[in-house]
Amino acid sequence: MQELIWTKVGYVLGNLYPSVNYPSPAEELRLQTAFFDYLWEQPLTRLIDMIGHAPMPDDEFERLSEETNRQNPHYAHELKSFEGTAMSNCVALSR
Repeated sequence: MQELIWTKVGYVLGNLYPSVNYPSPAEELRLQTAFFDYLWEQPLTRLIDMIGHAPMPDDEFERLSEETNRQNPHYAHELKSFEGTAMSNCVALSR
């Protein structure tokens, strides 16, 4: 893989988007797109100021991390390079 994969600081823990019950999926998508654009422009210092010392909201990151670590030995033979791992993830996501 020749290209570098970049992300903005607001997405280092994953891509989380607001989800609300709007009258239509198109309106929800517009809200999510606007949120993505807003967060993309925010520097790390602004995010730290906004979050402060507030506790993180409940999420499934810890459970998903534990499950990933539990399954690592089963898939270790497939993960020989970054390129191969990325391709393996793409194949899994396409299923």
